[in-house]
Amino acid sequence: GSEGSTRSKNGAARVVRALCELLSEAGEFAHVPTQLLRALAFSPLGLAVVSASDAPLLLAAAMRVSAPLLRSAGLALFAQLAADESGRESGTESGRESGTESGREALARSGFARALKSAAAHGCDARDWEHILSTVEGMLGCATGLRALGSAQAARWLAEASARCDGGELRLRARDAARLRGL
Repeated sequence: GSEGSTRSKNGAARVVRALCELLSEAGEFAHVPTQLLRALAFSPLGLAVVSASDAPLLLAAAMRVSAPLLRSAGLALFAQLAADESGRESGTESGRESGTESGREALARSGFARALKSAAAHGCDARDWEHILSTVEGMLGCATGLRALGSAQAARWLAEASARCDGGELRLRARDAARLRGL
């Protein structure tokens, strides 16, 4: 019952804290704890614990460097968080403190937009672009995320990517190319 649920949540929180510590110290192997955080986020409990942790903030900071494995794992986790509207959508700190903040809200306060801009500038592959587009689309539905995208000049770098796609320099699947043009 409730005791098992509390034990599961506490265990998940310990795992996420350990992974966050590894993420901040792992250097060239930062993609490993990121992949494990992403795996945890596939369950509702894991997603809630990852959202309530420092993982989005740490990941956004770590992704500003050009590390393809970290970028791919991080963008996939960003897309998962951006799709999660399950928490309390008030955007208050109490939502974070009580663990009811959605993945979208957690991502909005993380610095994700600058990390996306950096990732887009470092020659992402088609799979990475799928995650960038999913993240942007999800964050457009969140006022804080929309402001972050605006301050990171997302419209400009998305338009540049669209032009590169139209010119054949950026190769995306047809569906993702259409998504990019629609943003």
